[in-house]
Amino acid sequence: VIQFLADCRPISVSMGNAIKCIKQSLTKSSLQPQISNLESKQNVLDEVSRLRKSIVEARELIEENGVKKIYDNDVILVYSASCVVENILAYAHQLGKKFKVIVVDSTPKFEGRTLLSRLVALGVRCSYGLLSGVSYLIKEVTKVFLGAH
Repeated sequence: VIQFLADCRPISVSMGNAIKCIKQSLTKSSLQPQISNLESKQNVLDEVSRLRKSIVEARELIEENGVKKIYDNDVILVYSASCVVENILAYAHQLGKKFKVIVVDSTPKFEGRTLLSRLVALGVRCSYGLLSGVSYLIKEVTKVFLGAH
């Protein structure tokens, strides 16, 4: 299970914490010989569900508070792509807030292009630049939103 998670994406701090919780759940189950394999699996699944619920609640709280930080005429710089940042911007736009987004991107993945196309499709005013040009782009920026994975 742990190797599968590590293979899916680079291990972040939050992913490391999730792995630690799963390992603790497995260890706890293995120390109780009266628990069947089925019960042990269910305990791990319950722990994963609890972790997922906690992560979703945290994401929703971040998005809710992020939208409150956006005002009309803001110029918001974002780096690469983040689903949380994307949701914040999309919801703010949905609320009728008037702002511009500068998507800054870099090699090798150019993930910001995906974010850019999604925001443009929603009708958000956007521009695009590379990380090497951020010193020029930052001059008009009023806020910076960065995602954390």
